[in-house]
Amino acid sequence: MAELANFLSPPTRDLKLDYLKVIGLFCILLAHTEPGDFIDQIRNFDVPLMVMVSGVLFGYSVRNKPYDFKEYFQQRFWRLISPAWCFFIFFFGLVYLTSQIGNREFPYSWNEILETFTLLDGIGYVWVIRVFLIIALLSPALLKLNAWVFQRRRNVAIAIAVFLLYEMIATVCEVFDESDIYATLTVVPGTLFYLVYDLLLREFGFYAIAYSFVFLIGIRLPQLSQKHAIVSASCFGAIAFFLGIYYWIDEGKFIRTQDYKYPPQLYYLSYALFISILLYLLFDFLQKTKKLSNRNVNQFVVFVSSSSLWIYLWHILFLEYSNDNFLKLSLLSIAITYLQKQAIAQIIQRTPWGDKNANLLKVLFLK
Repeated sequence: MAELANFLSPPTRDLKLDYLKVIGLFCILLAHTEPGDFIDQIRNFDVPLMVMVSGVLFGYSVRNKPYDFKEYFQQRFWRLISPAWCFFIFFFGLVYLTSQIGNREFPYSWNEILETFTLLDGIGYVWVIRVFLIIALLSPALLKLNAWVFQRRRNVAIAIAVFLLYEMIATVCEVFDESDIYATLTVVPGTLFYLVYDLLLREFGFYAIAYSFVFLIGIRLPQLSQKHAIVSASCFGAIAFFLGIYYWIDEGKFIRTQDYKYPPQLYYLSYALFISILLYLLFDFLQKTKKLSNRNVNQFVVFVSSSSLWIYLWHILFLEYSNDNFLKLSLLSIAITYLQKQAIAQIIQRTPWGDKNANLLKVLFLK
């Protein structure tokens, strides 16, 4: 069981990042079980936290090393998209089979299936994977941008101005009704409008800009002193607080940051980064003071962290069959991922076919 042991025993790694990934993952699963407005607001930092941690890890991977974008993107692309496509094939096949057995209509159209495989919408939940693919594609530009932004204060000001321009455009796009525009267009202009506005701008452009900002903060975070990190978190917290007050006065009630998540806007991102940086500082402190020393807990955390994609994918299946209890959803998703990895590890170790195709099986089922 050496192969499986590699996933259960934490190697030399930055454990605080594993803890942060697990928190982010569990917060995402919690969101999909409808926990109530109060809890839903508190946990609404999950995806930015995961992207920020990805930025930290990317910064580690390229520090003092030659960076090969093609190799990095290919690895990230296939490690994200191959397991996802395998799962989607299984998911739709199982839903079709159970629909036939139960004499029910298959609930998904061909368009929804296509949108799922292209990570646009479809069954839902797939946009998170799309975000990480976008970030992987932009990684060389973000690496150069990181170096450029922090060369001079003027460059930092330019970067902030660009983000504020994005915020203004996103706000304007939120208030006009696309259906009114589609109603005035024929097929060809309507298709072009969809490709440029809906697909290129709303589904990719907005997410690329917003989460690139978060990713860059992740790259930079380990280089900040504790004082500067606290100041950064405080600034984001202040922005979230004052925007919350502004929206409360304007709307006459508390507005959740969730309402500014699609696409990600400043109110949502400032709250998420405030919590994410504070969590980073907390677990950095716990790690430095040897508080993260429980071996059994660390084994569990590393397994969940390194299996986060498959745990996320399996939770979609359980949601399909109305398992909306957070604890059950999490335990079932983790358990089936564990059994999957155990089975694949056995196939690799004990069969000639598994040994011959070990690299492919690892990419598909063990990452």
